Amino acid sequence: CSCRQGPHHDAQKTSTVRWFRNPTVRAFPARVVADKAGADNPVLPEGGAEATSCWSEHAERRIEDAIIETSNRAWLSRTLLLWSAILPGYRSSRMRLEKLISISTLSLILLCSLGAWPPVASAEDQGGTGIKVVHALAQSPTAPSVWLAATDNGVWRSDDRAQGWRPVAFQHHVVWSVSWAGDGRHAYLAGFPGIPAAISANEGVNWTILSQGLAGQDGFIVQALVPNGSQLILGTGNGVYWSADAGQTWAHAIGIADGIGVGSFATEGNRLFAGLIPGGVSVSTDGGRSWTSVVPELAGVAGVMSLAVPAGSQRLLAGTMGHSVWMTTAGKPWSPSTGLPARSHGAALAVDPARRGVAYVGTLGQGVFRTMDGGLHWQPLGHLTGDRAVVLALALADNGSRLLVGTTSGLVNVSPLGGSLVGDQRQGFLEPYLLIVAVLALLAVAAAILIRGFRTRRRRNGQP
Repeated sequence: CSCRQGPHHDAQKTSTVRWFRNPTVRAFPARVVADKAGADNPVLPEGGAEATSCWSEHAERRIEDAIIETSNRAWLSRTLLLWSAILPGYRSSRMRLEKLISISTLSLILLCSLGAWPPVASAEDQGGTGIKVVHALAQSPTAPSVWLAATDNGVWRSDDRAQGWRPVAFQHHVVWSVSWAGDGRHAYLAGFPGIPAAISANEGVNWTILSQGLAGQDGFIVQALVPNGSQLILGTGNGVYWSADAGQTWAHAIGIADGIGVGSFATEGNRLFAGLIPGGVSVSTDGGRSWTSVVPELAGVAGVMSLAVPAGSQRLLAGTMGHSVWMTTAGKPWSPSTGLPARSHGAALAVDPARRGVAYVGTLGQGVFRTMDGGLHWQPLGHLTGDRAVVLALALADNGSRLLVGTTSGLVNVSPLGGSLVGDQRQGFLEPYLLIVAVLALLAVAAAILIRGFRTRRRRNGQP
């Protein structure tokens, strides 16, 4: 097509159509061709530029480039199709349409950055050379930049928000778990061989093995029940052990049969839950000294690998061996979640304490999944493949804006997680409302363009 001729036709040959100044957006070509259909209507009045029917082809291409270069969100690409359908029929000598489109495009990009549509999760390698198989991750409760990782080659520590890592202890041992006391000074681990439990009093730098009363036991997971770490529970291959003197001595808890392994804990109020490796879940209300089976029992399901209670849901989630994730609420029968691969292993569970009902599960071979409704439904997150899809540990970092994923090939950082962050305030609940605003803004602009075009045609036809 071509642009309209008129008194300013000579100026058209050297003029450039204006575009809003954004370094990621390229300007229109500095070439304008006349359009015979609109010879009586100048394109460049007083040095400006107007949209005409010939603008459609360039507009489609340039708006698409602008949006794709600015964001990788697929819904924006669909939005430009709406613009391409509206723009070709609009002709006005009074309004500079390209400025309107520039403002609209910028507004859409800003809305998108505020969380008008959940962003696509991406994954990138994380951690230092030497971190291979990661079994557990723990962030200091008092120093957010300090992290500990339990791996196949000992304990590793990060002082820069889990960006870089260095080994600190037990480099020739498998460490199954690592955790902190609430004071931020004491840390705990369980490992193999010969490390049923160990304690650090200086933020994970130096460690002392705790073995009094644990002879011959293999420790799987240890957890502090009070901020100063004076009360501890330890899951082993032979039930649960508890300590009331910061791990100096240990006693065997009652209620779990001998030879039953315990590999996971979860807390809700004053209740402790223990995941049994052969299968089933037990509960304690006296600090881990005695245990009873959760009623109704989780029957017919293989070993429990992980446990979690999503914030505000009062729903207990259990990641199992080969039966994905099961859930129960307030004594109701257990039921399987939906959206997870058949026969998947729920090896790791993590909850977002700042977002009601949000939790994540790591599987052995199918990557990471997220739930927004307390475990009822799950969707894949991060597109992990190969060894990175074999997930053993999960932990949220930076106020929930990053998900650290411990795999059999090291650490992976999955982000973003959906929603937007303003300081420490989570704004995920605004996503649907911002999307509605974006859609209404598009409809308003489209209606204005069509009404203006209709009125212009009526005036040209001599109609009032």
